Amino acid sequence: MDSSKLIPRFAIVASTQKLVDRFLFTGSQPTNPTKKLNLLYAVEVTRPWFPSSRLVPTITNVLSERFNTLAKSSNPLKSFEATIKNINEELYAITEQGETDWLGHLNALLILVDGNEIHISQTGTAQAYLFRARKISQVTETSVGDSEPHPLSTFSNIISGQLAEGDRMVFANQDLFSIISLDQIRGAVSEQTPFLAANQIVKSTKRSKITSISAIILAIENAATWETAGEEPFVINLEETVQGWHKIVWKNTKPILKKARSISKKAWKASVVGAKKAHSKWQESYGPKTQSALKSGARSISHYAAKAKGYTKDKFSDKSVQGKTLQSFVKAEQWLTDLLKPLKKSAAPILKKLNQVDRKLGGLIKKLSPYVTGKNFRYVLISAAILFVAITAITVRNRHSIQVIANTQSENLRLLEETNLLAGRTDEAIKLKQTIEAQKLLAQAEEKLNQVNPTNSDEETRKDSLLQIIQEKGDKLTNTQRVNATTSYKAPENTDIIAVSNRGIYALNSKSNAGRFLSRDLAQSEIQFTLPSADDKPISAFYSSELDSVFITTANKKVFTARLENDSITISQKENPLGDFADSTDIATFGTNLYLLDSNSGLLWKYPPSGDNFSRGINQVEPTDINLKTAIDIAIDGYIYSLHSDGSLKKLLRGKPESDFSVADMPETSYSRKLIALSTNENIESIYLFDAGDSSKSIPTAKVIVLNKDGSFLKQIAIDEQLSNIKAWQMQADGSRFWILNSNEIVEYKI
Repeated sequence: MDSSKLIPRFAIVASTQKLVDRFLFTGSQPTNPTKKLNLLYAVEVTRPWFPSSRLVPTITNVLSERFNTLAKSSNPLKSFEATIKNINEELYAITEQGETDWLGHLNALLILVDGNEIHISQTGTAQAYLFRARKISQVTETSVGDSEPHPLSTFSNIISGQLAEGDRMVFANQDLFSIISLDQIRGAVSEQTPFLAANQIVKSTKRSKITSISAIILAIENAATWETAGEEPFVINLEETVQGWHKIVWKNTKPILKKARSISKKAWKASVVGAKKAHSKWQESYGPKTQSALKSGARSISHYAAKAKGYTKDKFSDKSVQGKTLQSFVKAEQWLTDLLKPLKKSAAPILKKLNQVDRKLGGLIKKLSPYVTGKNFRYVLISAAILFVAITAITVRNRHSIQVIANTQSENLRLLEETNLLAGRTDEAIKLKQTIEAQKLLAQAEEKLNQVNPTNSDEETRKDSLLQIIQEKGDKLTNTQRVNATTSYKAPENTDIIAVSNRGIYALNSKSNAGRFLSRDLAQSEIQFTLPSADDKPISAFYSSELDSVFITTANKKVFTARLENDSITISQKENPLGDFADSTDIATFGTNLYLLDSNSGLLWKYPPSGDNFSRGINQVEPTDINLKTAIDIAIDGYIYSLHSDGSLKKLLRGKPESDFSVADMPETSYSRKLIALSTNENIESIYLFDAGDSSKSIPTAKVIVLNKDGSFLKQIAIDEQLSNIKAWQMQADGSRFWILNSNEIVEYKI
């Protein structure tokens, strides 16, 4: 396509609040976007804002004053370079006058969009990414060093390039990329207008309640595409979306919902009455006719079938015989046509489907007519009966669908009103400091919302609004933090075991001896590795920060270590004096000791180090003291913790459960918890349990539960998206982030 016909369009996500820890300013010159030349800027100052600061006005004033020159210039890039130089000189001037707090704390992007050409000047940690044909490319590099930059070098370079049709670019401060992963951003911006993409991104950030976000979304398409999309706003105010969102929506939709409820009641009543009348009319008018027609048609076809049987093959070749035989089809077709007439009258909405059935019937008769024998006539009779049953089923199903929709709407209204009442009762319980009662009420309210299946936008809006309300109340009551994915990694197909090191993720498949290492850098490179034998199928894996290696146990009672060395994975087999290691269902390390849990026999084996290998295993528990046959995961910090299939958590000292340890004050939920993993170590003060939640719910339920070392509830971290196929979970040793293997995607969450 001719690049001159490509037109840029952008949307700005702006935060107008004067935040206590930074200042954000995002905008464009001119203030209303043009179809060709636009000057965009996103400025973040990570210093407390003060009214007398001249930093941002200095930058924006220069951009405003220079824009006309840029617009008229025959060489916009050269004029842009002059603009950047002018800004640097003005910034130097304000530092000379004593305003220096911003030095080393300015993150900004200045962007000139000239048709499909783009020029970017960047300072600090602000970032620009290009999304092209589903590929993600980082365009800018952070310019953060140990020393403060000289004011005259604030904006020291310009990146230039050409955009192609369908390209999307996102310019933003680091906070956006810490809340939303690049994969999520790609999903939002791909094949959407910038305004719609910006709204989707804002919706993804709203539950984090973080307003320190600024972003610009740029898209380039041909004129016809933009004409189809229509005109759209280009500024999205983040605070208006995040703060008080549910109150604004509820205020605007309440009168509509009230009216909709009245209409739904009338529609439901009319549907029931209409259905009864239709049923009565069918029984009185069409039922006898149908029965008579079926009998008559069956007799007619049976008569001609019997007659046809009497003909020999020689006689059947006679044209007159063929003509008589085909007449039976004509009569059969007429019989079915007459039969369908009353059906069409009583089921007008499915007339199109009935016509399609009629056409198929005609085609069926044409296909069957050359092969007429006594046996084939029976096929025709069966086909006619099947056809009638199918048409009747369509009629009933369509009538039933109308009733189901009406039923669903009525049920949704009931559930939404009950949810609203429960939320109100929660407020009363909170005032009376009845914390447990308030949690129970909120769990009931959430369960009601889970049952709501919206049939229209009004119901969906009210469901979202009520969900926001009960989640805000619940988060305060249960000390809950909500997190979104920050990064995601595509795991090899059928991956079901992961172990996360400081430098990357080891992805394994319990049915294969092949694995892959996925680097955690921006490039996210991939290194393949294999265990020595095809029988070395992994059972579990555990990363030891002490040894910077991943320990892998296999189904044939072997133990291997995997370690990243010089851009390759080194696999080492470990030995012990007895040859095979114990059967294991889970693995852990403490210091240089190796622990294997054998939940089949209810034993826990400790293998002390011996050179590069291990000494013989020593059982750490007596089955009479604790039943480890139900244990599904272990963690060690000096004490041994075991998580069991019934959700219980035990703390062991010298192989015996600590009597004064118990899990207490766990929040109420609207579902049955599914605890599948735990994590702790000697360097952190908490125990982390992973609750995989209930994937059948419409509301996300997966959580990380944080306990004190005495078992008392501390807080929980809720994952703000529903995960449908959780296979594994890993916590970083310092408790700052965790990973979830969901289907074939490894998703990283930062706490």
